[in-house]
Amino acid sequence: MKSFSTLLAFLTLVMISPRADAHPFRYVTHPKGLVDYWPRWSPDGKTILFSRCVISTGCAGGAVQGVWNLFTVSAKGGPATQFLQITDLSATRSDWLWNPNVDLPIAFTGVKSGPAGESGVYLVATDGSNPTRIPTDGSVPYGYPSWFPDGSALTVEGMT
Repeated sequence: MKSFSTLLAFLTLVMISPRADAHPFRYVTHPKGLVDYWPRWSPDGKTILFSRCVISTGCAGGAVQGVWNLFTVSAKGGPATQFLQITDLSATRSDWLWNPNVDLPIAFTGVKSGPAGESGVYLVATDGSNPTRIPTDGSVPYGYPSWFPDGSALTVEGMT
């Protein structure tokens, strides 16, 4: 059986009107048997926040099945560190506001992965503390949360 893994890589982009050219890249993570997905930069550009899953739990190819946890890695590379794990909840599709002048929590999609989990949009402090589900009406979608640039609103993607 062929082993699959997904990894994070840097692409340095240079804006040349009207197109961007990709330059050589380097691997930031290169895990075997793991999927690293949904990378997000910290506002200071020093850290990358991403979701990681062990392939054997069902997340091959980036599928939402399996158990996802939030990890961080230095933008220079090195070992990844677990940022957040919540029992019976997969943490995916995070958004770390790029505005360094606004101190807001990280938003992410929580997908129920066990009996105690509850799907929805969650917020967690930038140090990984105090994860909290945003109480919403059941009709509110919870995929791919994204902060408005000034931090005044959070949008989510969903289907009607």
